[in-house]
Amino acid sequence: MVIYPAIVHDGCIFAFEISKVFIGVPQICRFLRVLPDVDQIEKRRWFESGDIHIRFTYRGAAFIVSEPYGDNSRYWIGPSEEGCKVPACHLAAAFQGYSTSFFMKLIGFFS
Repeated sequence: MVIYPAIVHDGCIFAFEISKVFIGVPQICRFLRVLPDVDQIEKRRWFESGDIHIRFTYRGAAFIVSEPYGDNSRYWIGPSEEGCKVPACHLAAAFQGYSTSFFMKLIGFFS
């Protein structure tokens, strides 16, 4: 998966974006559950509104998965508060190594 660095300081990624074409919120939740530095994953409930789809803790810091403006082609993954000092380099690398199924790639090819 291709990642798009969103916030970079001193060469380290603090937030990034991923394309929505090959992955959705349920797949992101499942993927986050297997990562060693991630816990307290909370998916937005169907009756809640807003741009934030998932809240989780990464290395002790509060992070989110959001869809800016509610209608975007990418998910934004990063800290929920400004000034967070926890770099997301390893988290970004994990998403970069994520591989989708052949079926999802085929759907993305035709869309």
